[in-house]
Amino acid sequence: RPSTLSWASCRRLQAQQVRTGGAIVLVATVPSRAVGALVGPGGSHIREVAEQTGAEVSFARGCIVGTNDTPLSICGSGRAVASAALWAAAVVQGLVDAGRLLPSDLRFVPTTGGGA
Repeated sequence: RPSTLSWASCRRLQAQQVRTGGAIVLVATVPSRAVGALVGPGGSHIREVAEQTGAEVSFARGCIVGTNDTPLSICGSGRAVASAALWAAAVVQGLVDAGRLLPSDLRFVPTTGGGA
């Protein structure tokens, strides 16, 4: 049964698109708790998506300072980037539907504390 949080995946994939040469670079954020499911064991999911779509998918090494979000970069042709972005949205939505992501994982909640 679909979750009432179906909007969450789309909201998370609001992103910035930059055209570099012939490639498009899409930068989005995903909940850090979703990164493992997106990467897969030993990077198997990312490799599979790269093979199927032709897009290059990568994640930042850590969260955006003050959040629980991790940047996701997708680079390739327009079709490749769109396909990989839809895959990422489907994975995040599946985690929501399975109860593995909570509403608190899908909200921007800046952390408090001193900055450098």
